[in-house]
Amino acid sequence: RILVYYMRLNKTELRIIEQIANSNKNVKYIALALKKSKAQIYRAGNKLIERGFLVISDGVYEPKKTTIISNEQEI
Repeated sequence: RILVYYMRLNKTELRIIEQIANSNKNVKYIALALKKSKAQIYRAGNKLIERGFLVISDGVYEPKKTTIISNEQEI
């Protein structure tokens, strides 16, 4: 059985993830790099937080660390 999970991200959300991947994790500096307001970055970042991609602390985003646990057993 294959489970495919598809989630659409908008351009700003993808660009935020790109900034974080390049070690730019501060909301202020992400906003400057993307030429967006901090409010726009917070809005898009909140969607990424809701979807489980990020966490935020003191205006700094970090990728959410997750563990995948499967209780499926092969017979």
